[in-house]
Amino acid sequence: MRNFLQAKQSEDHLEKMKFKEKNSILFNELVRIGQQAEKHGQALTGLNQQLEQRIAYLEQRLGQQEQSNQLINRKGDAASMFLNEVFERVEAKVMGLEQ
Repeated sequence: MRNFLQAKQSEDHLEKMKFKEKNSILFNELVRIGQQAEKHGQALTGLNQQLEQRIAYLEQRLGQQEQSNQLINRKGDAASMFLNEVFERVEAKVMGLEQ
């Protein structure tokens, strides 16, 4: 009977040790996964910041291009008006010469 109890205690002790070892392994794995998740979260945050910076830069360039296009359009309008005035003067002189 005594041998049976000692065997049972030894068996129980081994099971406890295995259970503790499994818990330790699972805990360490959980910690590793948590660290990886944190690292990936930081990487995503960095990528998100880079993307926001690029978007801001592109918006700035778009604004500059729009201003440039407006300036070119104003210059083109001014040139068209000047050419129309010149055409009207030339036409008036031609009409004057024909009479």
